[in-house]
Amino acid sequence: EWQKHMSTLKAMRDMVAEPSNRPAFNLLAKGTLMMVTFPIATYFLCFEYVFAKGGLYDLSEEFNLRINFSGFCALFVVQICIGTFVLMAFQQDDEQFAEEKKAKEDTIQRLKDERERRAKDKTEKEKTGGQKNTEEKKDD
Repeated sequence: EWQKHMSTLKAMRDMVAEPSNRPAFNLLAKGTLMMVTFPIATYFLCFEYVFAKGGLYDLSEEFNLRINFSGFCALFVVQICIGTFVLMAFQQDDEQFAEEKKAKEDTIQRLKDERERRAKDKTEKEKTGGQKNTEEKKDD
């Protein structure tokens, strides 16, 4: 059982270490951090400051309402976090596709340049080789 657990950990480590997966894991880490911190911080800020006595909206006498409204604010922040995560994921895909497209275009251009260079070298060799052959014939 221990070996099975270790092989799973090794597979996960290899998956994280692969360069092509790093942007996805970075996005996942940012999304996780965002989903943990922002709603909790929003709940406590709303509970302690916004809906407390002397806050923007005084619900200090209504403890249940204060908890509920703070929870609704945290829920709203969760929705914003989810939307932000989705937008970041789409943006990452666009950037990744743009990078892949640029890399393909660069490769195609490099291959074209190489092909042209080889064709030019071949024609130059034929010209110089043809001149040498005519010179050799004149000498004979």
